[in-house]
Amino acid sequence: MASNVAVRLARDDGGIELAVRDHGPGLPEAFDPHASLGLKIAGALARDDLGGSLELTSADPGTLAIVRWRVA
Repeated sequence: MASNVAVRLARDDGGIELAVRDHGPGLPEAFDPHASLGLKIAGALARDDLGGSLELTSADPGTLAIVRWRVA
């Protein structure tokens, strides 16, 4: 089954936001992002390398991942 993926990169006065959304089935109700090695790595990169944050949520439909970081 094919799934569309949308990527958006935006900059404002406070920083940069990278949003990636798919249109698949979304996150399962009991999903634990701390149990996923890939998400642990992505979160560490966002926090430690970019000084930012990673947010992962269910979208309707699909999943939305947002990385935000500040720039000088």
